[in-house]
Amino acid sequence: MKKNQKGFSLIELVAAVAILSILTGAAVIGYSKYASSAKKTAIDMLRKSSENAMSEYLMDHAFLTEAKLSTLYGEGYLEKPVSPYKSSDVCIGKVTLENEEADVLEEPKYTVILCCSGHYFTYSSGSNTPVENDTCTVAE
Repeated sequence: MKKNQKGFSLIELVAAVAILSILTGAAVIGYSKYASSAKKTAIDMLRKSSENAMSEYLMDHAFLTEAKLSTLYGEGYLEKPVSPYKSSDVCIGKVTLENEEADVLEEPKYTVILCCSGHYFTYSSGSNTPVENDTCTVAE
């Protein structure tokens, strides 16, 4: 071999490809965790906004204790509940007031059922941790 030969050896190219593969794999895993976390946050925000919409809805409809997301959206209490899993889908669900006989000063407690693109969640009593279900128990 000549001493002034220009270019890379096969070993150097293989090492560079291996390093790039490792970095790409780490980036894909990191992005996957980030995307999953963002979807969970979006579902939690939908739950919170559903509870707030239900509170406003109950001010106008005091005799009711349950409302579907489609009703809250249709009557202008809630923004369109778009699924974080598939933006072309709309989430369905319902919000139920748990403590109907609560004191006026007591904070209302709700059960929120959300069904978004094949992912089903139930939040109960203001819990920040949802129970993931196998099926959607809300008929729209």
